[in-house]
Amino acid sequence: MKSPGLPLHSRELAAATVSPRGEKMLKAATRSMAATALEILTDSKLLRAVREDFARTQELIATPRGIPPGPERGMRG
Repeated sequence: MKSPGLPLHSRELAAATVSPRGEKMLKAATRSMAATALEILTDSKLLRAVREDFARTQELIATPRGIPPGPERGMRG
């Protein structure tokens, strides 16, 4: 929940999330996430693209600064 004037990860923001507005925003977010999941799971091309992108991201995370290991650094495996 983004609320003008409230810092993220603060007690004030936490309190705002249990308000009627916070509940409304939570419901909207869950519907959006469910719709996205449904779209991905029912479109084989999109699912393949998501899996490929996820794999690339994991490779980048696993290496320092996103630089793949070269012969001088050795390969882990």
